[in-house]
Amino acid sequence: MIKFLDIKHQYNELSDRLDAATKAVFDDGLYIGGDYLSEFEEKFANYVGADHCVGAGNGLDALSLLLKAADLPVGSKVIIPNNTFIATALAVVNEGLQLVLSDVDKQTRNMSVKKIERVWSDDISAVIFVHLYGSPAGISDVRRFCEEKNVLLIEDCAQCHGAEIDGTRVGANGNCAWSFYPGKNLGAIGDGGAITSNDRELANNVRALGNYGSFRKYEHSLLGVNSRLDPLQAAILTIKLSKLDEWNNRRRKIAQKYLAEIENAEISLPRVFENCESAWHLFVVEVKDREGFQEFLKAGGIQTSVHYPSTIVKQECFADIAINYDDLSCSQEMADKIVSLPMGPHLSLDDSDRVIETINNWR
Repeated sequence: MIKFLDIKHQYNELSDRLDAATKAVFDDGLYIGGDYLSEFEEKFANYVGADHCVGAGNGLDALSLLLKAADLPVGSKVIIPNNTFIATALAVVNEGLQLVLSDVDKQTRNMSVKKIERVWSDDISAVIFVHLYGSPAGISDVRRFCEEKNVLLIEDCAQCHGAEIDGTRVGANGNCAWSFYPGKNLGAIGDGGAITSNDRELANNVRALGNYGSFRKYEHSLLGVNSRLDPLQAAILTIKLSKLDEWNNRRRKIAQKYLAEIENAEISLPRVFENCESAWHLFVVEVKDREGFQEFLKAGGIQTSVHYPSTIVKQECFADIAINYDDLSCSQEMADKIVSLPMGPHLSLDDSDRVIETINNWR
């Protein structure tokens, strides 16, 4: 069986170092904050090219803390894409802000200025750009648009660790929320997240907000929460960060083979853009008969997945919440056709050959 993703493979590659790091944290006896967390925050900030990194409990919390720290007007509107994981939407709604859904560009699968303009209004206070599947395509134009409109831009970077745009790593030029969920390109052994930013005040406020609103112990200046990246996860992430580029290069080699060798008129492949270096968190194709396609690959010993079968506007939890949107046809169409192929550093080139051969023999 060719697994869609094999998280344990990463542990097997680094077991000696990860075991030693885990023991070191246990021996240290400091299980909140401390040097292991500081080391990871510094190294991750340096990796993406940001001035500041603040650990958080998970990716949802990272988004929420950025919104909370920005102190946006209560009830103001935030634009997000319709095709994203629910955490992006929950962060907005849970902070008392109004959800505005944008459709996405068919080629990039990300939001575009043209799509954002369709739902724009004067009470928009922020835009959350999601680097879907690991691709930053379109972010430069959206950043310029937000600067012109003088609204906050937050980047949901849960899927794009190590991605680049115009030769610069994602995270170097924005206020970014990261997830270290185990299945991510850079994943912990449980939940974890972080924000990166070049805004010192914003980063300091995020740190305080995640620590019960406290800048100094027992002094609580802000209405905060408890959301901290613990040092055990930080120590593990520091080890894995040293392998991230190598693991991403393996992903890119698999993606290049898929793009070059999958030849089936029933399959639509993702687009590649010259100024973008995707992290290839996911390799997502589109096919009309998704169920039949997945069953065919399963019979051939190949696991697949779907990210995501239901868009935000279709989620039951938002049924009684007012959501602003216009045309969502592209994201809705994608949701009915997308299939995620096996992707990750666990795959060998022989594995990818078998996936390609099986796909090319479908129908």
